[in-house]
Amino acid sequence: MMTGIVSMTVTSRSNIHSLVKEKIRARVLDALAAGWTPEELWEERFWNFTEKGNRPGLMACMRPEQDIGEITPEYIELYRDDPVYARVVSRFYKKENDNGSF
Repeated sequence: MMTGIVSMTVTSRSNIHSLVKEKIRARVLDALAAGWTPEELWEERFWNFTEKGNRPGLMACMRPEQDIGEITPEYIELYRDDPVYARVVSRFYKKENDNGSF
């Protein structure tokens, strides 16, 4: 039997979208300088099928609790601080070009 009420903060999809957009906008010049295209950064569809396969953008994969760390030509580091694991780091990798390079 539950005796307490669980409190949850519900964040609307548009608010999540705005938070992620702000974080990308703050680092967009660094990403463009590293060779990332606007499509790779701003594509919002996770299932974005093209002739080269599924190509979701950073906007589709990033969560509002994540921040952008290192930006390289091969990947963009995403991290979040966690009370148990300290810092959780993941990488959003750039898809290879047809010639196998980034």
